[in-house]
Amino acid sequence: MTDELMWATVALAAVNALLAGGLLIVYARSFTKVRAPFTLGLMMFAGFFVAQNLLAVFAYLTMMHYFPEGLHVYMVAIMAFEALALAVMLYSSNQ
Repeated sequence: MTDELMWATVALAAVNALLAGGLLIVYARSFTKVRAPFTLGLMMFAGFFVAQNLLAVFAYLTMMHYFPEGLHVYMVAIMAFEALALAVMLYSSNQ
């Protein structure tokens, strides 16, 4: 069961990277129109989330057997909540 949770964590981290990449694209399009510093800050925010989640995918894949079993469920929950938050941000920024 715990291996499945770690694979779910890896999958959610990859989804989070894609969602953050989508945000980066939306914010970049907005920046080309507005040229506001705030929009540039949003692009940096999204870019850092892309990098963080790609690093998380790498770390989870290479070190998944070193994480204590009791921690797996919390890691999945953290990634799931992050995916939900990024999805809401992406949805609301496209409105």
